[in-house]
Amino acid sequence: MEIDNDNKSKCPSNPVSHVPDRAVKKPHRPDHPADPQTADPVHLSSHAKTYQDARKKLSTLPDVDADSVREIRERLASGRYRVDPEQIAEKMIKDALTNDD
Repeated sequence: MEIDNDNKSKCPSNPVSHVPDRAVKKPHRPDHPADPQTADPVHLSSHAKTYQDARKKLSTLPDVDADSVREIRERLASGRYRVDPEQIAEKMIKDALTNDD
């Protein structure tokens, strides 16, 4: 197959620019937000409301329980913090067996 360089000048440099405006769909974007009285109502299920309430309550809680951290630090410093290796091993095995990953 041979490419004729003369045909290059006949091809538009930007073929999309030759598409008529009516063929291009533009997203509908109202200039103003919907009027609350004409907008469709939103109804949340009781499960969704419970979930929403739980998320609000959780967002107010700290990520770390400062009292527990303080207690463990004190126990470590005083030598009263004991680690039970059997209990840790049992929990690791239980977690591994119940993990769905």
